[in-house]
Amino acid sequence: MAKAQFHRGGLLAISAAVLIVTFASGYALGHGTTHQASAGAGACTWTTFPSYPNVTALPRPANAGVAYRTFAPASRVARFYQAGAGQTAWTFVPTQDGGPTWVFHFTENSGCHGILTVQADQAGGTVVEANPTSTAD
Repeated sequence: MAKAQFHRGGLLAISAAVLIVTFASGYALGHGTTHQASAGAGACTWTTFPSYPNVTALPRPANAGVAYRTFAPASRVARFYQAGAGQTAWTFVPTQDGGPTWVFHFTENSGCHGILTVQADQAGGTVVEANPTSTAD
């Protein structure tokens, strides 16, 4: 009998864990924490995002945008995006420029949109982050 109770308790614990994971996944998807616009309405495809030459990618969660570091000055990287980044599919509109940080709103032909930040770091390089804005928020 003790074995049957343990087995039932184990199933109950597993069921509770599945319920918690399912709830958490649904909550994350429903509240834009995946940083991806809702399907069919401008989901971002980061493989075509224009990056400044000679960069080192920074780790990011899947579909959470783009981040990289370069040794180029932040002002030079910002001018790269102000000039269109050598392509026409992505559009960058500056909203804050100068100082150690430049901020751009970006859009892409498929409807992907978000915020691009170009920031000087203390080591003399630049960190660039592109984060989508979710249509769910």
